[in-house]
Amino acid sequence: GKPVSFSATRWTDSELTLTPNVVDLPKSDRVYLNIDARTLGLGGASCGPNPMERDIPRSGTTQLDLLIRPLAPGQDAGEAARVRVDLPGAAPANAPERWMQGFAAKSGPMVTATASSEEPDEGEVSHAVDGDESTYWHSAYGTFVAKYPHTVTLDLGSAKHGVRGVTYLPRQDGNTNGQVARYAVETSADGKTWTKATEGTFGKGTNGKTAAFKPVTCRYVRLVCLSEIHGQDFASAAEIGVVIGE
Repeated sequence: GKPVSFSATRWTDSELTLTPNVVDLPKSDRVYLNIDARTLGLGGASCGPNPMERDIPRSGTTQLDLLIRPLAPGQDAGEAARVRVDLPGAAPANAPERWMQGFAAKSGPMVTATASSEEPDEGEVSHAVDGDESTYWHSAYGTFVAKYPHTVTLDLGSAKHGVRGVTYLPRQDGNTNGQVARYAVETSADGKTWTKATEGTFGKGTNGKTAAFKPVTCRYVRLVCLSEIHGQDFASAAEIGVVIGE
């Protein structure tokens, strides 16, 4: 992912701006954490040119996925910020946690996907795990229109530790038909007995979305699609993946 700006201070932006001298800042036992996807570059035409257009943050929506870990007394912050991630085809190593869209595609034959329905010759469920954002899975609508709920089940090939989320990327072809609104995520060790891990509502927009939950050990992860943003019977996805990290 892209780097972000990070700061932690005892005072609000208003307090820092309106207080003439640092020594006049009020005593504070608070900490304000600021994480910014983009910040305005230097320059304001007061004694020089404006920032370049590329450096001006325009209004828009940015998704930040955060993992916050408590730091125990005496614990090394650098070590606390690292987690163990076993990536398919690579030797296990300590690495920052990775939010993995299209995990199934990166895993090759280890991972397969099945769906409650699919549209032949267009929206096969294999498209949701092929790593290609231009293809997509779509629920059946030709011969018959499949009704909600729709499900997509990922088989990770074997039990994986630290499964902690599902990633959902809506269609990227400009068509929002089937974009999932309400959802639930279920996990299973055997593909027969399922446990609900989380539920919620994805925000609108074609950006990638994450449904996070408490880490579990499982082999199967199922995204249960409960409604569509337009209230239609369709469901679709460009990519569906899992988040894994111990």
